[in-house]
Amino acid sequence: MLLQVTLFAVYTIIILWIMGFIYLFRNNISKMAGMMSSMTLGMVTGLSFGTITAVLHPDYFFQVTVISILFGGIVGTIAGLPIGLLALLDGLLSGIMGGMMGAMLGVMVASEWTNNIISVIVLFSGGILFILFLMMQNEVKIKLTGWQLIYGNPLPFFIIIVLSFYLTHNYTFSTPIEKHEHHSHYKEYHKDH
Repeated sequence: MLLQVTLFAVYTIIILWIMGFIYLFRNNISKMAGMMSSMTLGMVTGLSFGTITAVLHPDYFFQVTVISILFGGIVGTIAGLPIGLLALLDGLLSGIMGGMMGAMLGVMVASEWTNNIISVIVLFSGGILFILFLMMQNEVKIKLTGWQLIYGNPLPFFIIIVLSFYLTHNYTFSTPIEKHEHHSHYKEYHKDH
């Protein structure tokens, strides 16, 4: 449970970092890059959150789907807000779509493949968010000074993404189905002996 909370905290830091960058440099980011940023953030967050939540709680498909749709839509909306109405709508719709697809993916994966799909989702989303950060950094043509250097430097951002890879790679997610299957085998074994 602690590692799940830590992984969620790392994802939150990554998302807030990119959103902070968008808000901080909104006047230097083109409309097209802003639209791309809100779409990417909405889709990746909805997809990641939906997949991981559905894998951990497969019995609550409807609730996971609604929460993932809301989460992805809200993140995409907030990311598109400083850019304009079109970016806001792009982020909202991409977040809704990502949340729905992530929940479906998480529920459809067999229990023996849950660790693999979570690793793949974390790898793809981390890579995509890092490429998004580099794209936005390229959009900002001003010289960064002082505390802006922290936001504009890709190294700390990259270290946080590598941390999310490390956390996921060295952790085995146990789903309720696996716990239930193990419990039923345990009862059968001890009943016979």
